[in-house]
Amino acid sequence: MSGFRLLENQLARCPLAAPAIAVIAAVLYADQPSWWSALLFLVVVLLGLWSRKGISLVCVIFGCIAGFHHSAQLREQEALVEGYGSWWSGDVWLVSEVERGKALVVSVSDPKVKLRVWLQERDADWKLGQRLKLSGRMIEPVTPLNPQVFDERQWLHRMGVAGVLVSRKCEVVDEISSRFLVQRAAHSVRDGLSQRLTVGLDPDGDESKIIRAMTLGIRPENSTDLLADFRHSGAIHVFAVSGLHVMMVGSMVAVLLKVFGCGRRVWVPCVIGVMFFYAMVTGMRPPAMRASVMGAVLLSAWLVQRKIVLANSVAVGVIVALMSDGHMLFQPGFQLSFGVLVAIVLLGGLVTRCFHWFSYVDPFLPRSLYTRWQEWNLRVRRKVQGALVVASCAWCGSSPLTWMHFRLLAPISIFVSLPLVLLLYCTLISSGVSLVLGFAWLPLGVGVNQWNGHLARSSKSIVSRAALIPGGHVVARAWKNGERVVIYALPDGGASVYLGVGGGAMLDVGSARSFGREVFPSLSQNGARVDSLILSHADSQHCGGVEQLLEMAKLKQCVIPERSAMSSGFKESVRCLEAAGVRVSETQIGARLPLDDDSWIEVVYAANLSVGLADDRCLVLRLHWLGLRVLFISDSGYKFEQWVLENNVDVGADVLVIGNHEGDEQVGKDFIEKVGAKWVVSGNDREANEGANAYTLRRLGALTLERKNGEVSLFSELQGELGRIGK
Repeated sequence: MSGFRLLENQLARCPLAAPAIAVIAAVLYADQPSWWSALLFLVVVLLGLWSRKGISLVCVIFGCIAGFHHSAQLREQEALVEGYGSWWSGDVWLVSEVERGKALVVSVSDPKVKLRVWLQERDADWKLGQRLKLSGRMIEPVTPLNPQVFDERQWLHRMGVAGVLVSRKCEVVDEISSRFLVQRAAHSVRDGLSQRLTVGLDPDGDESKIIRAMTLGIRPENSTDLLADFRHSGAIHVFAVSGLHVMMVGSMVAVLLKVFGCGRRVWVPCVIGVMFFYAMVTGMRPPAMRASVMGAVLLSAWLVQRKIVLANSVAVGVIVALMSDGHMLFQPGFQLSFGVLVAIVLLGGLVTRCFHWFSYVDPFLPRSLYTRWQEWNLRVRRKVQGALVVASCAWCGSSPLTWMHFRLLAPISIFVSLPLVLLLYCTLISSGVSLVLGFAWLPLGVGVNQWNGHLARSSKSIVSRAALIPGGHVVARAWKNGERVVIYALPDGGASVYLGVGGGAMLDVGSARSFGREVFPSLSQNGARVDSLILSHADSQHCGGVEQLLEMAKLKQCVIPERSAMSSGFKESVRCLEAAGVRVSETQIGARLPLDDDSWIEVVYAANLSVGLADDRCLVLRLHWLGLRVLFISDSGYKFEQWVLENNVDVGADVLVIGNHEGDEQVGKDFIEKVGAKWVVSGNDREANEGANAYTLRRLGALTLERKNGEVSLFSELQGELGRIGK
C-alpha cells in the first residue's frame, strides 16, 4: 500500500503530469497506431484517478484534442501524395527565409500544409509572408539511399512539409499577410542585431560566428572543425537557443527593471514579453518556445503567490507544444529539451545528495560565527554544487538521446558546462551592453564587441582542449573495425566504392556535389579509414569529390589510368592530389595493388591509348577479398567486352559491378555469362545471367558486402540483408 500511497502523493503534487503523458500517448497513436500507445493512454487515464479530482477527464479531453489535431495534420500532408509527379499550381504564402540555395518553404491554404519549393532563379526581393503564385511539378521528397546520410524526407515530414515543388513559373503578388507581421519584425531585428554585435570584428571569423551562435542561434557556416569541437565537448547546446538562453535573457531584464525600482506587477509581464520576443527573434525554435511557456507559467504562479512546481511547468510545456504541433514529439530538439528537464525533476534530489560533500559545513561551528571569507566560500561552493547537479542531471537526461540520434556520448560536458555557461551569460550581458552603448555612440559598442570577441576565443579554447581529452567523448564508428565493401548509390551516373580493407581505399569519389551530400557524411559518420584512392577514368562524375576527400583523409597514394586525359576536371583532381603530397601513379594490365596480406586488387584492363571516349578507357579492376572476387568494370562498354571475348581474358567473379557507359545502354549477355557472377550490381536495371541475382542501386540504395560467420553477406540500405555467399 505504501507504493500506491507514494504514487498518489506524487500525482497530487504534479496533477498535470498525467495529462501530459496522455497527450504524448495520443500523438503516438495518431502518428502510428499501436497497442502499446493505446495501453499507455488507458493506464494514464486510470492513474488520473489517484490524482486530483477531474484529472482523468482532463487526460481524455487533452489527449483527444492532441490526437485528432495530429491526425488531421497528417491527412492534410497526405492529401498531396497522390499528386506526386503531376503539375501543380496555386497561391502560397512564404513562411521561411531562403537559407539553402534557391529553396524556400511556403504555406498552402487548401490543403493547409507546407511545401518546399525549388526555384529556377531568384531575382526578387522575397519578404516573409508574401503571397506568391506558383506552378510547377510536384515531386516526392528524396529517400536517403546511402548509410548515415541526412534523412531529408523524414526531416521535411516532421516540419509539416507535404512535398517538394520544382517551380517553373513564379509570380510575386504585392499582398503581404498581416499574420506574419510579428515574425517579419523579429527577423528584421535579428538581422540588425547580427550586424551590430559583430561590428569591429571579422564578420567571417570564428569569434563573430560564436557570438552570433550564442546570442541569436545562427549556425556557423563553413566551420566544420569549430562545430566538431563544440559537439565532442558536449557544449553544442550553447549554439542552439534554448531554455538556458531564454531564462538568462529573462533574468537580465528582471534585474535591470528591479534596479530601476519596478515592482513585481510591472517587471513580471515585461519579462514574459521579452522572453517570447527573444524566442521569436531567434527563430521560434521549440526549446526556446517551450522555455518561454514554462517561464510564463512559473512567473505567473509567483505573481499570484502560488506555489511553484517545476514538474507542473514542464507538463504545461509538453501539453501546449504537442497540442499545437504533434510533429514536435519526434524532433530531436524537443526530445532533448524535455528529456533534460524531466531528468532534473526526477534525479535532482538523488544527484544533490551525491554532491552534498561539496557544500559540507561543520555542524559544530554555528553559522553566526562564520567570517566573511567562510560565508563567501560556502556560497560559492553551493553555487558550484547546484551547477554540478544541474549539469549531471542534464547529461543523464540527454545522453540516451544523443546516443540514439547522433551516436555520441560526451561525459566531459559535465565539467565543460560550468565555464561555458558562465561565458555564455557574460556574452549575453556584454551583447546587451553593446547594443545600448552602440546606439548611443558606435565606438563604445565596438569596444564591447572586442571584449565579446575575447569571450568567444575563451569559449573556443575551452572546447577545443576538452575535445582532445582521452575518453572525454565517445562516438560510435561502425566502420572503424572489421572489413566491408560499400557500393554507393549516386545520381546522374556517378560512382563511388569504399573498400574497407587494410588501410582503406576509395574507388572513385563521385561528383563534387554527390560526394559532399552522400559519400562524405557516410564516411565521416562511420569512421571510415582511407589512405588510398583509385580513379577509374577521366569523368567528373567519378573524380569530382577528390578535393573534399583530401580534407577528410590523409591519402598516401592514388592510382590513375592515364595522365594525358583531356578532361579539365580530371586534371584539376590530379593537381590537387600532387599538391597535397599524394603519390600519383599510372597502372598497367596485370598490376597487383595490395590492400593487406590476404587481399589485393588486380588490374584486368587499362587502356594504353588516349583516344575515344573516356568510358572506353576505364580501369577494370577485380578485388580478391576473403575468397571472394568482385569485378568492377566502371563505365566500360562494348569495346571492353569485345576485347575480353576476343582475347579470352579471365574475368570470372562472384560479384559484378556495372557502371553507366555514355553510349552503350546494355551489357552484352555473352560477357555476363563469361563473368559468371552470382550477384550483378548496377546503377540501373541490368539483365543477369541465369542463376544470378540482379540488384539495382537506384531501387535498393547502397549495397554493402560484409563478412559474417564465415560468409560474405550482401546488405541493402533500404531492404536489409539480401543474400550470402560462402567463403
